[in-house]
Order: sequence, then structure tokens, then C-alpha cells
Amino acid sequence: MATSRRQGSSAPLFAQLERGRSGVEAHFTKSVRALRALHTKAKRRGWPDHTVAWFDGIVDFVELKKPKGSQFEALQPRTHEQLRKRGHNVYVLYTIAQVDEYIAMRAPHGRAVGVRI
Repeated sequence: MATSRRQGSSAPLFAQLERGRSGVEAHFTKSVRALRALHTKAKRRGWPDHTVAWFDGIVDFVELKKPKGSQFEALQPRTHEQLRKRGHNVYVLYTIAQVDEYIAMRAPHGRAVGVRI
């Protein structure tokens, strides 16, 4: 796997060029871990991709989708609806910008203090 770097950049070249769900997912995971939230990836069909437990007692369920042409699996809309009816937060994020908005909303004081994302 190529790990060449652009001059002046700390990120591997392949990560800078990455598009689609894998790039969004990598950015999401890195951002959540930087804020030291508890995070797990779901392994159950229909369940949101990620469960994130924040320090303030909030637990979010986050579904990540490709920016273009992405569709839900058959069970996902029903599961999301059931979770919301029970008072849980369910977010569906398509882009890195949406991930950044989500992180800014959850980060203490609106940003990751002392953490480079």
C-alpha cells in the first residue's frame, strides 16, 4: 500500500485522495477517537454503523453512507425509526463536512481542545 506523502502534509497521499464512504468513515472514526468518546462499529444487519458514547451521557447511533447513489438496506429505516421512537439520536452522514458538523456539535466547547484532528 502506498504511503507516499505530499510535501508539507502529514497525511498519506492515498488518504488525501480517498473519496466515498471509506474516506468519510476514516474521517469519522479518527475524529471521534480524537475526542476520546467510546466508539464501536455495529455488526448486526440493519443496525446503524457506529455507536458513540459521549462523556455527557449521550449515546448516538451514526449511519455513514456514500455521498452519491447510496441506499439503505431493507432493515435500516425501520431500525432507525424504532431507535428514534425510544428517544435515541440517529444521524445519517454522507460527507466529511457533515461529519465535521456532527463532531463540532458534540465536542466540548464546540471543538476538540488540544487535539489535532
